[in-house]
Amino acid sequence: MTTGHNITIDVGDGEHLAATVHLPAGDSDSPGRVVAFGFPGGGLARGYFGVQFDEDDSYNQAAFHTARGWIFVACDHLGVGDSSQPDPASLTYARLARANDVAARRVVADLREGTLLEGIGPVDVAFTVGLGHSMGGGITIVTQGNHDTFDAVGVLGFSALQTVIPTPEGRLAVDLQERDDPSGGLETSIESAGGVGMFRWAFYREDVPAALVDADMGSGYPRSAQPPPWGSATTPPVVFSMLSPGVVAGEAAAITAPVLVASGDRDVIPDLRSEPTAYRACRDMTLTEIPGMAHMHNFAGTRVQLWDRLHRWVGAMVD
Repeated sequence: MTTGHNITIDVGDGEHLAATVHLPAGDSDSPGRVVAFGFPGGGLARGYFGVQFDEDDSYNQAAFHTARGWIFVACDHLGVGDSSQPDPASLTYARLARANDVAARRVVADLREGTLLEGIGPVDVAFTVGLGHSMGGGITIVTQGNHDTFDAVGVLGFSALQTVIPTPEGRLAVDLQERDDPSGGLETSIESAGGVGMFRWAFYREDVPAALVDADMGSGYPRSAQPPPWGSATTPPVVFSMLSPGVVAGEAAAITAPVLVASGDRDVIPDLRSEPTAYRACRDMTLTEIPGMAHMHNFAGTRVQLWDRLHRWVGAMVD
């Protein structure tokens, strides 16, 4: 089981990120602790990493990792969920990445000093990993490329070459805005491509419970004012440009730390085996494609395969 502690992290300029710290059972200051940070995709909030649905907690990725000894910190980006809500036009990739870098470094420092949570003594942090899903994957690439924040990064359902939404008829290609232009029309592009119904095929395989799909899609995309518990009513405008070719190419090319790129076999990465060409300075690239998985990884019937792969990937670097 996992215990979630909600915290706010000062990231400067009078702003904060909201996070939930999930701790492993038992003594939290055992040697060699891995600390993972989870960053959600567009329309999602930090609850995506700890979903409980209809009394079923098997969708809880944080619980999977904490049961195996990690500390898992799920974070809302600026402009998402319970984090500060600055002027959306100011939320560039660079600004979002800077806030995530500051937050992660402060959490790690406070864990090491024993000041993050009352009653939790100093933690021997041996390894940090940033895990970003979808839009969160793009922001995690920028965070790592600009700030070298983590010892390794997992990019989950995002292409550093070009993220593309799959459809039964082929692949959707739409012309979107420049990466930091908030004026755009993701809604217009979605509507012209067939409406939000196209997301059902791209996001969920046929074995995902219909009630879960309805709960996730019920507020549309982008979200309405009443998102599901794991969703966010607000999304940074950079989501408008996440389908543009090479939107984070410069930052991806600057990453030297190990990178794992994960995709479902129905997902938004058109050619998984080409992804290493984007990470030209990376010393250690890992690719994994999970069968029976669409873009909403943590809802897939094969979700544990991905979580286990991530856990073994990090474990091989820590051991």
